[in-house]
Amino acid sequence: MSMNQLPPAAPGPGDVPFNTVDSGRGIEWLKGGWAEFIANPGIWVAIALIFGIAAFVLGLIPFIGGLAVALLAPVIAGGLMLGCRARASGGKVQIEHLWAGFQGPVGQLIIIGAITLGVGILIGLLVALVGGAAMMGGMASGSGGVAVGGMLLGLVLSLVLIIPLAMATWFATPLVAIRGVDAITAMKSSFKASLANLVPLIVLGVIYGVLMFIASLPFGLGLLVVLPMVWGSQYASFRDVFGG
Repeated sequence: MSMNQLPPAAPGPGDVPFNTVDSGRGIEWLKGGWAEFIANPGIWVAIALIFGIAAFVLGLIPFIGGLAVALLAPVIAGGLMLGCRARASGGKVQIEHLWAGFQGPVGQLIIIGAITLGVGILIGLLVALVGGAAMMGGMASGSGGVAVGGMLLGLVLSLVLIIPLAMATWFATPLVAIRGVDAITAMKSSFKASLANLVPLIVLGVIYGVLMFIASLPFGLGLLVVLPMVWGSQYASFRDVFGG
């Protein structure tokens, strides 16, 4: 354990042991993401470009395309986590790491995608129901303020519900791809580890939220840099919290 880590948190029965790290580690994870990208920028830009084009093309296929993207995203990310681990072990990230996840526990990674998709749909329906009802009520009464309030309520509710989902998935993918943990145990352990390390993850999430917004402005070209940084930070945080 490094000097800047606190004693490991006590996991529950069946959980993967994890560390509770210092609140300042969020910035270090951001630096880790940049270090990952800058170590092999050409390969990472190619990976992000191939990923983006594939997701776009699949998205053009009604229903099936979007479903495939959602289910396969953790598989792709799992392969990239293996690539990050390869570099940490003295090797290099290769374009082939894009599909390396298909050579491992692909079924468990797809389960993560399926659960994420299902919960995401439920969140969307709930937000539409609550926020939409408030908006319709405001419009029916001629109150623009109530309608706007309904929109804000939907936004806040979506954020409140999406955060726990993100906590359950952030560490789950590397836990499955690298450690071979089953999807359910990985998601439970990810949520508990995220809860124990909430401050650095919030710091990281806020910074990346801003970076993603900025990166999407010039035709999304900045995402060719930011997406690899996110993957690199995901591995850096996993290595810090779970011992990589």
